[in-house]
Amino acid sequence: MSTEEVATKLVEYCRKGEWMKAVDDLYAKDIVSVEPRAMENMPAEMRGIDQVRGCRSPREKSSVERHSSTVVLERADMSAL
Repeated sequence: MSTEEVATKLVEYCRKGEWMKAVDDLYAKDIVSVEPRAMENMPAEMRGIDQVRGCRSPREKSSVERHSSTVVLERADMSAL
């Protein structure tokens, strides 16, 4: 898949609110996720798709209600990527 195809697919999933489907379909199994700092229930670095899924699941299942979200895909010259 090209960079543009991945970006388009990611935007499609995000617009539908299908965050975990994006993780399942677009993230590598050996992903390394690095945040600027550790948080209460999340380390600064996670390795592997299972750790990343585990980190995202509680957030997705939380009682926080999402009222709206906007996802914008700006087309750019991706030939350099």
